[in-house]
Amino acid sequence: PSFQGCDPLTLTQRSKLQHRRARINQQINKEMRMRAGAENLFRATTNSRVKQTVALELSFVNSNLQLLKEELEELNSNMEVYQTDSETINVPMIPLGLKETKEVDFTLPIQVNQLIRTRPPPADLSVHQEPRPCTGPLGDLVWCVCVPLQDVLCEHYGEDSSGYNQEIQELMELRQAMRTPSRNQAGLELLMEYYNQLYYLDQRFFPLHGSLGVHFHWYDSLTGVPSCQRTLAFEKGSVLFNIGALHTQMGARQDRSGAEGIDKAVDAFQRAAGAFHYLRENFSNAPSLDMSGPSLCMLVRLMVAQVQECVFERLTLTTADTRFTSQLRLAQEAARVR
Repeated sequence: PSFQGCDPLTLTQRSKLQHRRARINQQINKEMRMRAGAENLFRATTNSRVKQTVALELSFVNSNLQLLKEELEELNSNMEVYQTDSETINVPMIPLGLKETKEVDFTLPIQVNQLIRTRPPPADLSVHQEPRPCTGPLGDLVWCVCVPLQDVLCEHYGEDSSGYNQEIQELMELRQAMRTPSRNQAGLELLMEYYNQLYYLDQRFFPLHGSLGVHFHWYDSLTGVPSCQRTLAFEKGSVLFNIGALHTQMGARQDRSGAEGIDKAVDAFQRAAGAFHYLRENFSNAPSLDMSGPSLCMLVRLMVAQVQECVFERLTLTTADTRFTSQLRLAQEAARVR
């Protein structure tokens, strides 16, 4: 199958916004690495003149970081490009930008832990790199070796790995496509397809304990701060966050001047709230601020509030009479929105 996301070079307002967000994320990553290096040098040196120079450099780096974060905040507050073109809508909805990520090559060696209860590694341990010992979850000696995914297929399942080159390539193409999903049902299906593939990948190739050789890089959608982990849970959680964020964008673009558009917006924001709630309940210890418990709790409440606003708008469409019960219900909904 052919997987295709949006063309990142397409000159739409939304793609321009996402492209600028990706550029700022890369600049923030560069400045943070420069700051980490300068801080290490500041702690290590004993030369007073070097300390002064490094301190001055740190002040410049921190100033640049602050400017970049302010630019990203301004970018995240730009909601017009996600809204509907209808002139009758007075209350704009709040969408979320997608998390950016770097490319991942699954053909590169990944780390596989093999439990060995003897001190030296066995002679028949087939590896492409020198194995190194580490401690297993039960205190046993584990030999950590790095082998390509194709070799895992060959050694663990006893099958010819060359027959799976196309499937591995399709997995990489699927991940590349889901980085720029379209703002419709096809984009959601693309993200869900990759999320489902991660589940099966986790069950078959990734150990329950120990680190992995595949690094997953994601940028915080709110602050632009990069995070990197070798756990597949981080990859799945980030994809799930983007599923929720895409639902918010789809909800914001609905034409709420009619009942059908309002119902679609309600459905989208409810699904976004469900995604963020599931993420909060099942993915703990997230390294980024946007996936932390308090942030996800805030996002769930925000989505519920937007659902309530849509319900209120629907009542204003259908309540044309002046009966007391109808007006009372309308007032109750207005109070909940406020």
